[in-house]
Amino acid sequence: MNAFKEIIIKKPINLLLLSVFLLTALAAGNVLAGYNEELKTVYHVYVDGEKIGTVNDTSLVDELVKNKSLQIQDEYPNYEIVVKEDLVLVPEKVFSLDFNNEQVLAKLNHKISLAVKATALVVNEEIIGYVENESAGQAVIRNMLLEFAPKAVVDQLKNLEYKNTNDITSKLNDPTIIDVTLSEKVSLIEDRTMPEEILTVEQAIELLKKGTLTDTIHTVESGEVLSVIASNYNLTVGEVLELNPGLKTNSIIQIGQELIVTDYEPYVKVTVTEAVTRDEDINFTTKYENDSTMFKNTEKVKQYGQLGKKRIDYVITTENGVVVEKEIVNEVIIKEPVTKIVLQGTKVIPSRGTGDFIWPTYGGVITSYQGMRWGKYHKGIDIAGVSNRNIKAIDNGTVSVAAYGWNNGRGNYIVINHNNGFKSHYFHFSQLYVTPGQVVMKGQAIGKMGTTGRSTGVHLHIELYKYGSLLNPLDYLRR
Repeated sequence: MNAFKEIIIKKPINLLLLSVFLLTALAAGNVLAGYNEELKTVYHVYVDGEKIGTVNDTSLVDELVKNKSLQIQDEYPNYEIVVKEDLVLVPEKVFSLDFNNEQVLAKLNHKISLAVKATALVVNEEIIGYVENESAGQAVIRNMLLEFAPKAVVDQLKNLEYKNTNDITSKLNDPTIIDVTLSEKVSLIEDRTMPEEILTVEQAIELLKKGTLTDTIHTVESGEVLSVIASNYNLTVGEVLELNPGLKTNSIIQIGQELIVTDYEPYVKVTVTEAVTRDEDINFTTKYENDSTMFKNTEKVKQYGQLGKKRIDYVITTENGVVVEKEIVNEVIIKEPVTKIVLQGTKVIPSRGTGDFIWPTYGGVITSYQGMRWGKYHKGIDIAGVSNRNIKAIDNGTVSVAAYGWNNGRGNYIVINHNNGFKSHYFHFSQLYVTPGQVVMKGQAIGKMGTTGRSTGVHLHIELYKYGSLLNPLDYLRR
């Protein structure tokens, strides 16, 4: 290890002395030459451009640096220790010696500090971080490229100080890659820094991708409020208000309004432009056709739809893996979609009944007739023991009541107005199939037989009225 490489030896820079020396030489000629053997060399010591003093022996400075470096060498055994400041020794030939070694070394001991050799990551001539050595720096750029660009492209890169790889991608035997570029010029230089400032390869990549905070514009979208916008950018509402002087805590923000926020802008973006071919579905359309044989508000699928297929050639541009542009350059249909055809009924159910009533159940027996029962008048008939528990409308009509609940012992019940003076009442359903206002046709299932309300078992209780007068259902229902 050489701890003294950073000590820079330069030629004399005192132009005034040089001018005097040259003028004297011209006047004295060979007389001056006779004194050459008597000239001595001293060394002016500068730290970051400031003169510290003069010494007559450079090895004294070397020894000072060496001793200081030994103090921290054990702490950083894998690094080359160097002087952090620019330490310059300027030689000068003089007739009489004027130096103070001890004073200069004492000053120098306080003025200089030690650092380690490292490689600086430079973006657009600005140092943004340090890694251990040039190999680590090369790995940072290569691994960042590998995150977003194909390995075949990255493998072609010989010099990592570049802005784009157009000349490289054109040589690749890969027609999908159009271009790979870095958004900024990235280079590596040998430098020195404190050991704690040195980043691992992974840390340096994250730094390049994360970048630095910069002001940016957020356009307000539907449903957004100030607190949510602030949170999305890791800001407080107060910080957003500071960035937008015209905004107040109680301000109402509008859709499309532009707000200044701060967000991280990457130091470097890897831009990849590639040609991509994808097979994509083509959605089918739905066509509706009227069918006069089907009742209105009913539908039936005549032909099921099928997705089509198309092959699309895209040119897609990504920045750090995020798609920023997607252009269609060609499109070919591989398979046409099949249209879905739905039949819609147009046949209107007449809301007026015919006056000819059918039996409301699928078979069954009458378990209770109209008349006195248990000391009260039983207004209808009860039917049970059916083969199918669906209850049918006895004639066309409009549902005037379809209600769940106790309903004074009726349970879940339905009333149909046949719009010709007749009304039919149905009690004790377990489930209702219709809603108030709905037009039903004769024989249509309106609900499921049950035992809700005041009931001793699963059955239907049905009543029939004409202009409000109670009728005996058995005089009108046709089995």
